[in-house]
Amino acid sequence: MNVQIFVEPVARHQELGGAMNAWLTEHSRVEVEKETVQIFHNHTTNADDILVMLFYKEKPARKGEKKD
Repeated sequence: MNVQIFVEPVARHQELGGAMNAWLTEHSRVEVEKETVQIFHNHTTNADDILVMLFYKEKPARKGEKKD
């Protein structure tokens, strides 16, 4: 299983969905198995951030399909 991590400040949470959708579009063979979401305080920026982890596996390529 693989993991893709996304982090954005809570104030820019709208951008997080766009980043995740763009990544999923670029990686069309990804099958998400689990998603976890956490909000944490980032001591470096002194702001709250959203952490999303997508646990996934890649579906096998079909014959003639280009690999991501």
